Amino acid sequence: RHIAYCSEYHKGKARNPKCHSPHIMDADLLMQTVADVMKKIAEYSISNRADFEALVKKSLDVQQTDRTKKQQKRVPQIRARLEQIEKVLDKLYEDNALGAIPQDRYEQMSQKYSEEYYTLKAELAEIKEQLSAFENAGGRAQ
Repeated sequence: RHIAYCSEYHKGKARNPKCHSPHIMDADLLMQTVADVMKKIAEYSISNRADFEALVKKSLDVQQTDRTKKQQKRVPQIRARLEQIEKVLDKLYEDNALGAIPQDRYEQMSQKYSEEYYTLKAELAEIKEQLSAFENAGGRAQ
């Protein structure tokens, strides 16, 4: 017999307990319940194939739409940060050219900002590609 104890009870026993009772869960029963549910899903998918496909497609559409919204929100954030980095790098270059900061410090900061810049550029390109694929699919899950 496999038993799982509430982890929140053990975490919070000393201070500010989130769980006030050491409740347990029979892991074997949980696994059996999950297996039963999976079996019912499999049976439903076989006996009602069209309905099941429509349900899965609708669920995927919702998930993809949510992901697309998050990506669309991320694009202006990335662009704004890229502009900030360009300004910082310009100022950093000027400070280095005028001797305001030591060469090793300039190289260190320049490398750090350049890495962030190219990482964001790659992320932006990937997001644009995914958004384009979503739009080309007519806003549907693939």
